[in-house]
Amino acid sequence: MCGIAGVVYFDGHNPSSTIEKMLKEQKHRGPTTSQSISIKNIAIGSVRLSMRDVDNKDAIFFNEKRDIVVVYNGEIYNYLCLKNFLIKNGHSFATENDAEIIPHLYEMYGRNFVQYLDGMFAFCLIDMRSKFPKIILGRDHFGVKPLYYYKDASSFVFASEIKPILTIVPKQKLDEKAISSYLKYRFVANPLTPFKNIKKVKPSSIIIFREKLISRKYFPSTKYVHNYNNVFNILKKSVEQNTEADVKLGCFLSGGLDSSIISCLMTKFIKRIPSFTIQYENFLLNELEYANLVSQSYKNIISNYVCVNSKTDLVNVIEKIVLALEEPIYSTVTVATYLLSQQAKKQVSGVLTGDGSDELFMSYQYLKKSFASKIPLECYKKNIGWLSNNVKHFLFYDQNIFNKIKLLRETKNIINTFRDFELKYRLSDYHLLRVDKLTMANSIEARVPFLCTNLLYFTNKLDLKKILMSKNEKEELKRA
Repeated sequence: MCGIAGVVYFDGHNPSSTIEKMLKEQKHRGPTTSQSISIKNIAIGSVRLSMRDVDNKDAIFFNEKRDIVVVYNGEIYNYLCLKNFLIKNGHSFATENDAEIIPHLYEMYGRNFVQYLDGMFAFCLIDMRSKFPKIILGRDHFGVKPLYYYKDASSFVFASEIKPILTIVPKQKLDEKAISSYLKYRFVANPLTPFKNIKKVKPSSIIIFREKLISRKYFPSTKYVHNYNNVFNILKKSVEQNTEADVKLGCFLSGGLDSSIISCLMTKFIKRIPSFTIQYENFLLNELEYANLVSQSYKNIISNYVCVNSKTDLVNVIEKIVLALEEPIYSTVTVATYLLSQQAKKQVSGVLTGDGSDELFMSYQYLKKSFASKIPLECYKKNIGWLSNNVKHFLFYDQNIFNKIKLLRETKNIINTFRDFELKYRLSDYHLLRVDKLTMANSIEARVPFLCTNLLYFTNKLDLKKILMSKNEKEELKRA
C-alpha cells in the first residue's frame, strides 16, 4: 500500500523539490519507505507501506531496460499467475513486489495491459522509449484506490490524495457541480472533486498524457477469470489472495453477514486473526452482540472492541476525519471507521472488510423499495438523497444548484440503471473512498475480498429482478 505522486512542468521548472513536498504531504499512506525519481521535466515518487517483500525498500519499479517506470498503490491479487506467465515469455524480475509486473505486462500488451490486472490499484506508468515520454495513470475497476490529477498551462500534477496537489497549486475554486452532487447524492461523484480543476481518475479508466489528456475506459479481461461454479469457491479464493502478506492482518467485524463471511473464511488461512468491532454506549444499534457470536465460534478470531461513549473526544476525531476525507461525504459510519482503524493499527498492518457485497448482490433495502415503487427512479433518488424538498427550498435560495449535475435518467431497464449507479459512483465515491482515506490516515491497509473480477462476472449472470423481488436477502451468499 502506498501513496503516489508526480509532476510534469512545461515551463522548465525543476520538479525535484516539488515531488518531495508532495510525498511528505501523504507520508501517512506509506511510513515504511519514500522514493522519488526525476526524468528531465518529470518527477514521480511513492511512499510505501510494506505489506509483502518487506525487506525490499524499493517504491519505484522498472523493466529490464529501465525505459518503463512505474509508481503504484494497491495489491494485484493475480500477480503470481501473471508473473509466471511473464517469466515464461522471457521477462526477469529484480524483486518479489507485485508492482514489478506492471512495466513488463505493459511491454507485452501496451495500454491494454491493465485489463489483465485483478486487484485494487492506482498507478502511474512512464514510457520513455520515445522522444516525448508517455504518461499513463490508471485506476482499478471498482475504484478501491483513489487517484487525482490537475492540469494547467504550466504543469500536470497527480497524487493519491488532494492535499499533495494543493501544495503545488493552492489557489483553487470550488466546483458548483461537486456541491450539487453532494447535496443530491451525499457524495461528490467522479470525476468531480470539490475543486474545479482537480479531477478524479474514474474507476476502470486510464488517463494517457503526452501532449494532451486522453481518457479511456477498460473492462477486466476474462483471460484470467476462473469459472468457479459457486460463490463460496470464488470468495474462498479471493480471501486466500487477500491474506497473502508478510505482515499481520486482521478484520473489521460488524457481526453482519458480509464481514462475518470474510472473517470466517480468513480462519482457513491465518492462525490468529484480531477482529475489530465498534461498541456504542447507550445506543440501540450495537454491533457487539452479533460480532461476539462469530468470534466465539472460531477460536482463532480474537475480539477487540472500540467503545464510543461520552468520554470520546468526538470534536478532535471529526476534525481529523474531515482532513483525511478531503471531500464531503454524508455517512453515519465515518467515526466508526476512523476509530476502528486507529485501534487496529496498534496490532496489525492491514484489515479485510466486507465492503462491496451489497452493490454486487443488489441487497440494499432502498433498492428493493425503489424497484417496488410505481415511480422507481424518483423513489431511488429520494432514498439515496438526504435533503427533503422542503429543506432544500428553505436552505438554498438558488434552486438551480441541484440541477448542475444529472447522473440518473429514466431508462427502459431500471434495474441496470440502479446497478450502474451503485457500481460506477456510489461504491467508489461514497463507500470505498471513506474506507481508503480513513484507514490510510492511520497507516493501515484495508482489503476488500468481495470486489474481485471473478465475483463481478458471477453476479453479472444473476437474475437481478429476482433478487430485488426476493424477501430472502443475499440468498446466493447464504446458500453458499
